[in-house]
Amino acid sequence: MIVTLMIGVSGSGKSTYVRKNLPGNTVISADHYFTGPDGVYRFDPRKLGEAHADALRKYLAALHRGLDIVVDNTNTNLVNLAPYVALAEMVGATVKFIHLDVDPVVAAQRNLHMVPADTVAKMALQIASSFAQWPPHWPRPLTIKA
Repeated sequence: MIVTLMIGVSGSGKSTYVRKNLPGNTVISADHYFTGPDGVYRFDPRKLGEAHADALRKYLAALHRGLDIVVDNTNTNLVNLAPYVALAEMVGATVKFIHLDVDPVVAAQRNLHMVPADTVAKMALQIASSFAQWPPHWPRPLTIKA
C-alpha cells in the first residue's frame, strides 16, 4: 500500500498531475467536499475545516481497505501533512511526497479556486519553510518543476 501526499500551491497542477500520472489510486481531497452531485465546485471558506475533516475520514477508510491513496491537497505545512503520515505509518503504508514547484505568479493566474496572488505567494513561502524543517525520518519530497 502506497500513500502519496501532494504538495503545491493552488494552481500548481496537482490534480492534473494526479489524473495523468497516478491513475488507479484512490484520490482524497478537501476539494471534493465542495463539489456537488451536479459536479459543480462551490467553495465556502467557512466550511474549510469540515472539508479537511471529511478528507481525513475518507483517508482513514481508504487506509483500512488497503488502497493506494493520493492526498490531493495543498499540504503547505508539516501540520497539514503529519496526520496523514502518522496514520499511514500505523498501518505500514509506504509514504511518498510529490511537490509541484511552480512560480506563484503563474499558479495564481491559473488556479481554479480564485485564490488571490498574495495568498498563493504566502503558500509558496510556507512550503519552503516546511522543507527547511522537514522531519529526518520522512522521505524527502520529489520536486517537479511544473
